Amino acid sequence: MLDPLAAAGSPGAPPALDAGAYSEATQQAISITCAVCQTPNPPGERWCQDCGFLLGSTVSEGEAAPDTAALPRLVATDAGDAFFLNPGTNLVGREGADVLLTDPAVSRRHAQIVLEDAAAWVEDLGSTNGTEVAERRLAAGERATLYDGDEVRFGSVTLTALLPGYGPRPAEATQGIAPEALAEEVVDRGPVWGVLVGSDGTEYPLYEGVNTLGRRRQNQIVLSGDAYVSGQHAEIRCHAADCFLVDLGSTNGTVVRGERLVPHAPVLLSDGEGLRVGQTVLTLRYAPEGGATALSQPPIDTSSAPQASTPDEFPAQEPQP
Repeated sequence: MLDPLAAAGSPGAPPALDAGAYSEATQQAISITCAVCQTPNPPGERWCQDCGFLLGSTVSEGEAAPDTAALPRLVATDAGDAFFLNPGTNLVGREGADVLLTDPAVSRRHAQIVLEDAAAWVEDLGSTNGTEVAERRLAAGERATLYDGDEVRFGSVTLTALLPGYGPRPAEATQGIAPEALAEEVVDRGPVWGVLVGSDGTEYPLYEGVNTLGRRRQNQIVLSGDAYVSGQHAEIRCHAADCFLVDLGSTNGTVVRGERLVPHAPVLLSDGEGLRVGQTVLTLRYAPEGGATALSQPPIDTSSAPQASTPDEFPAQEPQP
């Protein structure tokens, strides 16, 4: 017998379901698995977030899978994440972007990277916290050529551009510059206070006063070979018989005696003390008493800076101002 309450659509009766609509809704919520790397991708994605393969297409039997190492991409130094770039325009931002960066220092529409047949370039879209290419900040709306191996910074997020086939950044042009201007600047730094010794035995002299360490060339000791070192990372202050180490608010930290330093708080270093700047391990050695000598020496660039054998112990901190 037909229940009149159910037939009338009473509140207690379950609603009728359209099987076709239900099936379609369920299908839309299912992630898409890449046929190449088997990575699940959110619904609506066109390209695999991990390897860049066109989702929905298949790799035929006997057909070689795409070589992801040959695909243009941005790589995060700290996490190792890769953001694959497609031909044409790639939006970088915090919402609805091809290169989706959730860091709060990144604007919703921060920048765009364009890959053309003969060149790649990046343009800042009027972001709040700016875009840097090879340590040069772009003005809003400014475009800069992007080369293989370039470091790009969006707000507080630093990525490395891996662009196979586009070539590395060329050497700075020197045409028309007087020969004497090309000579490396020699600076009289006074007496050597001590040295920092790398894990490979390389010695980097320290001088009376403030010695800066960082990735930018303006530092006295340039650690450009370590991507975990900040542009201006730390200072070693040598005065009389004492030597102090100061972290300058670096992203990945400075470590002494197994402890990460509090930014801007000087710590006294002893002779033979080890320290880690980013992932570069150094040992402080005092100069022999009375053995300090005056040297004239150009700034040191440790492009092949010794690296720690262990991974970075600390995650990135909050964005630095």
